[in-house]
Amino acid sequence: MEENIEKQELNPEFIIRLQVIVSDGRVTNETLESIISSLERDGRRRPKKINKKVFINSVEAQQKYSLKNEILISYLESARVWRTWKLKEIELPCSANESSNKIFSDPLFNFVKVFLQGISASEMAKKYPNYDWGQYRKSTAKSTAGAYLISYKNELENLSHSATEELNPQDCVRLDFNLTIEFLITMHRLKIDLPEIYYRTTFTNGHRDEVCVGLIKGRLVFMSEDKARKLNQIATMLVKWEKWML
Repeated sequence: MEENIEKQELNPEFIIRLQVIVSDGRVTNETLESIISSLERDGRRRPKKINKKVFINSVEAQQKYSLKNEILISYLESARVWRTWKLKEIELPCSANESSNKIFSDPLFNFVKVFLQGISASEMAKKYPNYDWGQYRKSTAKSTAGAYLISYKNELENLSHSATEELNPQDCVRLDFNLTIEFLITMHRLKIDLPEIYYRTTFTNGHRDEVCVGLIKGRLVFMSEDKARKLNQIATMLVKWEKWML
C-alpha cells in the first residue's frame, strides 16, 4: 500500500483548478485550514520516507525545462511584412527559452515564437488600408516589440467564459489587442494558414464586452465576445508572460 502512495503524482490540472478557486475567493480561510489540518494529521501517520519523496517531487517541480523554441514568424519575415526594425534582433526582449512549467512544451498548446513589432492599429491601417479597420483605424496605442512565445492553436476553443478562465495555464495571459491584429495580418501576408476563428483580446468596447478579432476570408473582422461565442467560433491566443511586456 505504501509503495502505491509513494508513486502517486499530483495531476497538474487539479493544482490549476485549486489556484483558480483560491484566486476567485470561492474558499474561506477556515475551509482551507480544515483541509490542510486534516491532510497534515493523515501525513503524520505515514512513514518518514514518504516525506523524502514529497521533498524530491518539490525539487523536481522547480527544475527548468528547455523549450522547443520553434520560430513561426522570424525577425526578417516581420521586417518584410511591415518595415525595418528599430532594434537589432539581438537587442529585442525575448521570451525565456526554459521554464519550470511544462505547458510551454505541451503539444496540446503548440507554443511557437513570433517576432512582433508592437505597431499601433493606425500604423497598420496606413500600411494595409484594404483590411476592414472600422473604428480602430484611428487607434494610436502601441505595444512592446519583442520575440513572443504564443499559442494560437490550443484547447481553449468554444468554451464557456468560466471554463476558459479555469483552464487558462499558469504563467500565461492573452495576447493584447494590437499584437493579435499584427500577428493575424503578418500570418496572412506570409500566406501561413490561419484558423477562421475569433480571438479574444484585452480590449473592451463601450458595452464592456470583450472585443474579439479574426481574419475571415481575407477580411479583418472585429466582433464582441457574446456574438463570437454564439457562432461557436471563439478562441484564446495565449502568450507566455514575461516582465518586459509591461
